[in-house]
Amino acid sequence: MIRIMNVVALVAAVLFSFGLYNIKYDTRVAEREVLLLRQEIELEKETLKVLRAEWSHLNQPDRIQKLAEKYLDLAPVGLGQIVSIRDVPSRPFLAEETRPDQPAAPGEPVSGELSPLEELVPPRSALAPRPKPLDLTRGGDAHG
Repeated sequence: MIRIMNVVALVAAVLFSFGLYNIKYDTRVAEREVLLLRQEIELEKETLKVLRAEWSHLNQPDRIQKLAEKYLDLAPVGLGQIVSIRDVPSRPFLAEETRPDQPAAPGEPVSGELSPLEELVPPRSALAPRPKPLDLTRGGDAHG
């Protein structure tokens, strides 16, 4: 009986030793990972400091002004470029939305004719689909 207890104790000691060795090894691996992560964090902090300094330099108004004068052909706003709000069209895509049975309002482009704004902006159908209007008279939507 004593020999069985000695064998069991010896096996238990070997298993505990093996388990302790594995835990110690896993702990060292985790410590190395933590150390590497801390070094990476410090490196990223330094990189952020450099990037913030560079961003600050690039956004200096004097520098931007010099670049604008060098590369952009800008001129002061002329009096002819300033218009009142009434001169701005309220809806630039009226030519597409007018029905043939409705005459165009004064100042609206005739069907097939493009206004200067429409020449620059693609038609609404090319940008995004238009949602169906709600039919509030029946209490439902336009699908019926």
